[in-house]
Amino acid sequence: MDWTTNGLEKKKFTNGSDVKFRWTILPPQFYDTLLQSVPKSVVGYGNGKENPFPSFVDVDFVFFPLSIDNNEWMLVRLELASQELVLYPFENFCGRGDKFRAVIIPRLTKLKVYLTGLLVHLKYWKKTGKPECCITHELNDNYVISNRSIVGNEAVYLCMLMEHLVTDKPINITGDVKQICLSYRRFMADKLYFWRCLPRPNVVK
Repeated sequence: MDWTTNGLEKKKFTNGSDVKFRWTILPPQFYDTLLQSVPKSVVGYGNGKENPFPSFVDVDFVFFPLSIDNNEWMLVRLELASQELVLYPFENFCGRGDKFRAVIIPRLTKLKVYLTGLLVHLKYWKKTGKPECCITHELNDNYVISNRSIVGNEAVYLCMLMEHLVTDKPINITGDVKQICLSYRRFMADKLYFWRCLPRPNVVK
């Protein structure tokens, strides 16, 4: 709670009067509380009555963190003008794009329903005079690691390069890079097992 409070408190004039906030950032528990209960439990974050959070009527963007399995943290942004929900994964989220979407899209789909319920409870459209519309969602793919990326396999790729320099064996990286690197890991394991564990013929002890 402290980091959200500190961030919002910095948006005040030195004489103590509040500026007209154009954004608000909600605490980590907002997501869980919203999805585990009715919107009434989180209405204080959007009606301006719970300090230091301004009313949704007075902001353009609503930000809040989202935890995946209490391990990966991501940032969710709701643009109130367009009713667009965007998720920004952090760089340490590693995984193929299809896996990423399988994990995230169900959460975003559920989230947009509950956020719409919250806006209805806040009477957002009535107070702003804006036309009611459905919340849409999308993914910021900047950090979605494709199956063409070597992220997480840098050391394996280095071993492939070293083999290429020593034996002149071509590096054939086409298609699914992660699958190719997985196959090469098995290849290296087989080589290590062969040379270190299996008995060598014609070796005099």
